[in-house]
Amino acid sequence: MAKGKKKKEAPRRSLVHFLLLLVAGGVVFVGRQELVWGLRGYFLHEIDFLRIESQSDLPPRSEARPRPAEVV
Repeated sequence: MAKGKKKKEAPRRSLVHFLLLLVAGGVVFVGRQELVWGLRGYFLHEIDFLRIESQSDLPPRSEARPRPAEVV
């Protein structure tokens, strides 16, 4: 009987671990925009850079997320 109970818990436990892994991966992927830009640049060979030619082109401080920039 004890063996039967362990076999039923194993798939449930692995499913919970898999779901936790997906949630953690989602948090890292969404929370870190650099990772998104890196993957997009690697697979699509393009990154949308913010072109900065003068100090007035800098984004406002209220903008929360970082962006890749190209300084000219």
